[in-house]
Amino acid sequence: MTYPTSPKHLALYHKFGYRPKALTALMSRVLDRSAPRPATKLARGPLSVRRYSQLEETKKKAALGRVHRITNALYRGLDLSKEVEIVDGLALGDTLLLERARDLVGFAVVHTPGVSEAPAGTLYVKYMAIDPAQKRVEHLEQFVAAVEDFGHELGVQRVVLPGRLHDAEDAEGQAGGLRGPDTPRPRRLALTSLRALVLAGVVLAGATPAAAHSLLLASTPAANAQLTASPPYVVLRFNNRIEKRLSHVRLVDERGTVATAPTARAEDQTAESLVAAVPPLTAGVWRVEWQVFSTDGHVVTGSYQFRLAP
Repeated sequence: MTYPTSPKHLALYHKFGYRPKALTALMSRVLDRSAPRPATKLARGPLSVRRYSQLEETKKKAALGRVHRITNALYRGLDLSKEVEIVDGLALGDTLLLERARDLVGFAVVHTPGVSEAPAGTLYVKYMAIDPAQKRVEHLEQFVAAVEDFGHELGVQRVVLPGRLHDAEDAEGQAGGLRGPDTPRPRRLALTSLRALVLAGVVLAGATPAAAHSLLLASTPAANAQLTASPPYVVLRFNNRIEKRLSHVRLVDERGTVATAPTARAEDQTAESLVAAVPPLTAGVWRVEWQVFSTDGHVVTGSYQFRLAP
């Protein structure tokens, strides 16, 4: 198994004439809370932003269809419908929809801190795309401003927005991986400004972690749950196998007091689950902090909180 973040593995492919197909630029910005937030062009323009999570269930299917039309126009066969549904169903974040009347101009799948891939205090844009038929500098500028507004509303300190550049004439079929030795080489693209990104035909898309990295799919107690009794166990379910002997869970209250939660054995425990025995807890907000060792050798951490009010 090889990984795109490993220089050694990339060098191995280079020996056989393969080259990376795309450049991913990680752009990060600290949100300034000291100065008044200026009004964005969205407030004055014809565009509006809605959240997928706030749509009626009957309208979510139609929204997924419009999202697919954009992704398929960018990369034939690319479908992020499941990604949008998982983010919504597991409360990993939300999907912002940039609209003009009934037309979908663009969308952004964003992860919020907690049980997602977003680091603590950071709003992580996993995917952002503008409809190729409507790609204008103003659209991208307004959409980025809307993402920052969302970050301000959530109270995060930073927004991370990865940008994946591709040559517009050589975009088809480049959803990931390496270029073969017989395929044409892309033209050089300059990272000068948002204007350059749009004119180059940019897809803002997060560098997807290796498939073997552990992602929390479900938890008991659930994130932001309101409990009336102290839970006997914390159960975490991941998307792949984890090394339980090298993984651990702890609980921290509002005062910073740590309650040790040793891992426990359960008859129904699977290779993807981690069960931790919880001592009796006092009333208040508790944060579950977990660290697991993935089978690919990576250490993955995360946290979420719940409230105990007997």
